[in-house]
Amino acid sequence: MGPETYTAYEMAIPHKLVTEVLELPDEDRAELVQVLLDSFDDNAAWDVSPEERTELDESFAEIDRGDVITADELLEQMRQIR
Repeated sequence: MGPETYTAYEMAIPHKLVTEVLELPDEDRAELVQVLLDSFDDNAAWDVSPEERTELDESFAEIDRGDVITADELLEQMRQIR
């Protein structure tokens, strides 16, 4: 590979592209990162069983509904159990 490439994780990325991306303002680079992350197949990023996926989905739904307690509330409940 010549000097015009940037190698990361066994993948050659054109140096010009890396340079252009690194010259973007922070906000634009952050948006690009999000776009790249969103481009991944959701299932490929996680190696979980169907049961674990169901449990995660239920946990996320609880969070969305606001069915959560703070860490302080949890610790207080644990103290009362003793």
